[in-house]
Amino acid sequence: MSDGPGPAVDPAADLRADLTGAFGLPVWGPRMSGFGIGSIFMLEIGQPKLVHNTPRMQLWWGQWHLGVHMATWRIETPDAVLAASGADREEMKMGVAALDGKVLAGSDVEPPSMSATFFFADGTRLRLFTASRDSDQWCLFRPDEMIRVVGADYSWKLRRPDEPWSDDTDRLERRR
Repeated sequence: MSDGPGPAVDPAADLRADLTGAFGLPVWGPRMSGFGIGSIFMLEIGQPKLVHNTPRMQLWWGQWHLGVHMATWRIETPDAVLAASGADREEMKMGVAALDGKVLAGSDVEPPSMSATFFFADGTRLRLFTASRDSDQWCLFRPDEMIRVVGADYSWKLRRPDEPWSDDTDRLERRR
């Protein structure tokens, strides 16, 4: 389900609506990707829910799960930059970990780039900058299981879990 033709799209209002119920709640479980490379990270908001359960592993997400994939990012306070996606791995891990317990207070999105800012009650900000036209940048899984995706070509989509993530595969095939 893509936000397409029809009424004008207001990404800032969409994101605030997506996060209804999350404002006033603390972040928990912020973490860098376990692969040891890159700047991919995730964070959770709201009550924990089991999303993957096998004898070898359990995976818990919050009611809201933010996954930052290809976007560049920066975590800042009113006085300092804590970390950015171009920093060394330890600095990124420390900056992401600093979000633990921060209370989400607001959000904004800036068209046409679809860069986003998440505001926390203590003045900390998480800023996401759309960095590529070739792949999905970041996504927000909502309690109703719909997924907000800032995708390739600065797209702003709301999708069901059973829909394809993006047209990256098709685009790569066309390049061959």
